[in-house]
Amino acid sequence: MVRAFVPLALPALGLLALFTFTGQWNAFLWPLIVVNDSDHATLPLGLTLFQGQQGTQWNYMMAGATIGSVTNIEFSAFSYCTSLTSVTIPNSVTSIGVWAFESCTNLTSVTIGNGVTSIGGSAFWFCTSLTNVAIPASVTSIGSQAFLGCTSLSAITVGALNPVYCSVAGVLFDKSTNALIQYPVGNQASSYTIPNGVTNIGSSAFSSD
Repeated sequence: MVRAFVPLALPALGLLALFTFTGQWNAFLWPLIVVNDSDHATLPLGLTLFQGQQGTQWNYMMAGATIGSVTNIEFSAFSYCTSLTSVTIPNSVTSIGVWAFESCTNLTSVTIGNGVTSIGGSAFWFCTSLTNVAIPASVTSIGSQAFLGCTSLSAITVGALNPVYCSVAGVLFDKSTNALIQYPVGNQASSYTIPNGVTNIGSSAFSSD
């Protein structure tokens, strides 16, 4: 009986889990009680920060609601936005598209949310002012030449619990350290010794253009 009914019930159980999570995420009262730091506030709770005794900042509230609903940064979404100096990608975003921030030459810092699972090829192509990148544990796919031409990039760090990638002395590797994916070309060191065990070097891994 169990073997017959449990597999049939899995889709329903999965849907129930999804609805339960969504309901809890959209809840207001419980986060209001337990969250004491605005940096960890859920979206419904965070939007109330734009309400006060002097009125409601509807423009900021609408912008926050819109940003909170974004799940993908599409192809070339911010290409050549040369006035952009910093970007914070919210946890609601799951993917950064190909060429998403291409040639954002004044972009100096990027904070990648813990919901991002993929970074597209050439996503930060020629972001020449970008100095460091922290890749969270959630990222399981990084496209080719994602950081090509980032001539100020001195280090790439990876969350310790990432199952696919790791960082050794600021250099991006796969988890097994058999593949060297990207050397931060902004690193001013005059020499670099490729570790023993490396059997593959990614496309343009040491290239600055």
